Amino acid sequence: MNRNDLLKYFSSFQRINVFSHDKDTNENNLSPYIWQVNFNRPEKRNAIDKPFWEELKSTFETLGQSPDCRCILLTNEGNVFSAGIDLKFGMQYFSSGNVNEPIEFARKSVFLKGYINFLQECVNSIEKCSKPVIACVYGGCLGAGIDIITACDIRFCSQNSYFSVKEIDIGLAADLGTLQRLPKVVNSNSWAREVCYTARNFLANEV
Repeated sequence: MNRNDLLKYFSSFQRINVFSHDKDTNENNLSPYIWQVNFNRPEKRNAIDKPFWEELKSTFETLGQSPDCRCILLTNEGNVFSAGIDLKFGMQYFSSGNVNEPIEFARKSVFLKGYINFLQECVNSIEKCSKPVIACVYGGCLGAGIDIITACDIRFCSQNSYFSVKEIDIGLAADLGTLQRLPKVVNSNSWAREVCYTARNFLANEV
């Protein structure tokens, strides 16, 4: 797809704004080959529901194949980069069905395995993207937000940014990539385990 086709394709997205800077709107003198992927659900603190995941995966798969894209900036609208998985959306999957019935429990387990695999594929689409992806974090980055930024090639953040591997607070594992990628990003298995076990907030200057 050329640039105009890409803009037309992305115009239907609701959770993510995708655009490049042309001569008329290029206030920061960015190359038109640099595309900005902007999380645009500030009223929900950029919490990630199923449409959000689907748009994320489609965005990076599409831009990764486009010759009109040479670099991707991942940004956010509002004061929170991402609050992680939308719990209202997530609980529809994690609490549905009667877990006391063996058949229902088995079916639910199979369904959840497929669901988690889908989420992992969405995050992996960032890492697999053939173009360099730069995360520009402003504000809080929690839970699945850390899964996402650790899949990027480069990470920058503002002074007011804070981070938390929040999954343990709701009885989940950070199994969308944080457990595998964060120790490599910070070059410390011990520190990464500590923040994953405690779910405490930490700042960039601690890493």
